[in-house]
Amino acid sequence: MNEMVYSPLMQHQIEKLAEIGIVPVTALALSHYVVFARDSFAALVEHRENRFVSIGTSGIVTEGGLSMLMWRGDTAWVVSKTRERQASDEEVAGLRQFSTDLSAALQLLQ
Repeated sequence: MNEMVYSPLMQHQIEKLAEIGIVPVTALALSHYVVFARDSFAALVEHRENRFVSIGTSGIVTEGGLSMLMWRGDTAWVVSKTRERQASDEEVAGLRQFSTDLSAALQLLQ
């Protein structure tokens, strides 16, 4: 598997993300995307022309794969293609914090 080579700007952003516990999943070699993860949370981030350009929806890695947080009324659900369950308050708060941290770190450094 080829190791991804990042531009100096992207490498700096990755180092800043690592300072807050968000790291790239290096086992996934994708040509225009990097998967970033912290704890059980993950998001796909697109890169083009040597910079990160777009953050996909953050999700929770579960036994059913990458699951999304969905709201039904006032209740949060963790939903994957084959499974769903009610989300805990900790999962909701953790996913929000992960998404906020990822977005803030990439926006501040672009």
